[in-house]
Amino acid sequence: MVGPNGAGKTTLIKTLVGLARADEGEAHLLGYPVPHTLVQALPRVGVMLDVPGFYPRLSLRSNLRMLAEGLSPGEVDGALNTVGLLERAGSKVRTLSHGMRQRLACAAALIRDPALLIMDEPFNGLDPPTVRDLRQLLAERGARGKTVFISSHQLEELEKLCSHVAAIQRGRVVAAIALSELGGTSLEDWFFGLEGWH
Repeated sequence: MVGPNGAGKTTLIKTLVGLARADEGEAHLLGYPVPHTLVQALPRVGVMLDVPGFYPRLSLRSNLRMLAEGLSPGEVDGALNTVGLLERAGSKVRTLSHGMRQRLACAAALIRDPALLIMDEPFNGLDPPTVRDLRQLLAERGARGKTVFISSHQLEELEKLCSHVAAIQRGRVVAAIALSELGGTSLEDWFFGLEGWH
């Protein structure tokens, strides 16, 4: 999902996962109407918001254990290992760089192996090696038949990773396309060629 700042991308994500309420319209998450049956959908959804929140004085492992009630310590460490943070499992969150916090947020979203992974600006503030690692991780999930829904301004990353793109403006989807339909046009050229984004 792409769109200018203030288009409603984060609000849409928050509405889908029950952190905001829509004024009108209908939304479904994994086939369940939102918000009425959200409790049935959420166990199969992983969410990574633009500004992840963790307890800064607790370790990475402790933060994930609180989020992953019922999972084994091995599953928690497995999630940390997936994002390259197992060696820092005992470190306090407050000691992490921004990129490492993004990795931890990704581990939190992935910890229950969700059918649907929703990510809001996952590439923000990451260095190139971390972007590459995250892209590979998300591509692997797609290859396993999982759905990854990304909101991002990083059009080059979306072009490498996504199969479909929707453009949103003022809370409404104004265009959508399969990347296979772009032909020789870049995603950036398509996006900026839309009416109102010259």
